[in-house]
Order: sequence, then C-alpha cells, then structure tokens
Amino acid sequence: MFVNMGRRFLRGQAAVEYASIIVIVMIALIPVAYIGLTSIEDSSRGSQAQVTVSALVDASDLVFAQGPGARTAVDVFIPRGTNAAKTGVSGKEIRINVYTTTGDEHDYFALARGNLTGNITAVPGRHRLRVEMLNSGTVQISEP
Repeated sequence: MFVNMGRRFLRGQAAVEYASIIVIVMIALIPVAYIGLTSIEDSSRGSQAQVTVSALVDASDLVFAQGPGARTAVDVFIPRGTNAAKTGVSGKEIRINVYTTTGDEHDYFALARGNLTGNITAVPGRHRLRVEMLNSGTVQISEP
C-alpha cells in the first residue's frame, strides 16, 4: 500500500517539474518573441515608406518627361507611425518620416528630376495619389 503511494507521489512530482520547466521556457521566450515582432514591424514600416517614396518619384519623373498636361495615378500605402509634420513634398524631394516601435524617427526620401509641389497624407493605409505636370513646369502630387 505504501509502495503505490510513493509511485503516485513521484508521478505528481515529475508532472510539477515538467510544468515548471515549461513555464520557465515560456517566460524566457516572451522577450525574444517581443523583440522579434517589433523588429519585423519596424522593417515593414520602413519598406512600405520606401516603396511609397520610390513609386511617387518614378511617377513624377514620368510625367515630368512627358511635359505639361501629363498625369497619372499612383496607389501607395502609408505605413502606421507616419510623422505628418516631417512628411511631404519640398523642392525636388519626397520624404516620409516614420516612427519606429521604440519611438525613434527614420526618414525615407528620394529626389525627383523636376520641382515638386503638393502634399502626402500621413493617414495610414492605401491611398490613390494623382501626379500631374502643370503648365508652370512643376509636378503636383495630390489626392484626387
């Protein structure tokens, strides 16, 4: 009778030990998973901003080469964490400033061939922007 109680006790102890090991491993993996996910989020934001800037510069160079009256529409994706105060069009530059998950800022920009005017929204999500060559020789970027 006492022999069976000892075996049951040992089985219970083994289960508690396994459960403890699993809990310790999970606690150790949580910070690693968090760091990995924030790194992926920052990378995604940066990629989206760079693709948007490149697409807008390519479109502006295209209409600039075609001359006054040329226009096109570009579908872009504005990432979350876009800083509206430092995002826009100025001179020959298109810039998107994005906050990282740690609160730091990162600029993504490209230079066009012609002078640019207009604005870029900082509202996250998909947007269709119009890129048009004006009679003044300036390329305008705007939402339709």
